[in-house]
Amino acid sequence: MPVFYASEVAALLGLNKFKEKDEAIFRVISKINKFKPLIQYVKLETGGQTAREIVETAPDIAKQCLEKAVTVAVASTTQTDIVNTIKSFKKDASESLLKSALDGEATTPEFKAAAERIQKKETTIEKEIKNLQKSVVVDLMSQEIQKQRGTRMESTVEDAHAASTGKQVSNRGDRAYFECPEYTLFGYIDGMQDGAILETKNRKRFWKEPPQYDLVQLRCYMKMKGEIDGILLECFPGDSKRETTLNWDDAEWEKIHTGLCNVSSEIGNLTYEEAEMIIRKYLH
Repeated sequence: MPVFYASEVAALLGLNKFKEKDEAIFRVISKINKFKPLIQYVKLETGGQTAREIVETAPDIAKQCLEKAVTVAVASTTQTDIVNTIKSFKKDASESLLKSALDGEATTPEFKAAAERIQKKETTIEKEIKNLQKSVVVDLMSQEIQKQRGTRMESTVEDAHAASTGKQVSNRGDRAYFECPEYTLFGYIDGMQDGAILETKNRKRFWKEPPQYDLVQLRCYMKMKGEIDGILLECFPGDSKRETTLNWDDAEWEKIHTGLCNVSSEIGNLTYEEAEMIIRKYLH
């Protein structure tokens, strides 16, 4: 039985324009024992890693640049500030990793190859830094800035929301779980307020309307916590906020459930050849 994370359900259903369905399926099958030997085989053959592994094993100098960028991003109050922080991180991380490579220190293959080209006089440091800002490790780590910014701001945002509404936010980080014959649904809620799920999102820019994938995620938490109501609290740069209340709706849940049953069936029918294509696509 596959395990689906609530945060990835929209992608599995093809409702997240920022994440392909196969990327979410890759995460699911990476936890299924049947496919683990195949993933290990492809890793050994290609030297590939998952996005998480690349970030976790990045050189310390890159992690230091990331920590600095996240700290600045948390303090940012405008979209422009956040965008500029990400741009600065890409440049700083590329310069630091390239210097490490030129000094003969451990780094990633991309930066090692760039250092070799520079030492052979085939290119310049300036040209390589420009290109390396698009490298896999720098790109993946730059995506962590907004993710970690959102995570670190959750508690502060929830405290402020509780104070402004006069209603306590409880059950922060509670485990949420739902199991049916076709699949298991899992996740952790941000909190509960006045008997409803509270899901907070810290945006780096204003959205005209709540993204569909966040509403799907919230409905999953609502199901897992007993078919209750939910509130999506979006926080934008400049301290503006938007609340969207979702009432429990059997019909909306049935759409999600039917879609997940279909995905579960797809995964159950995956051939090793099909699984290998997905695995190769999402190992870097």
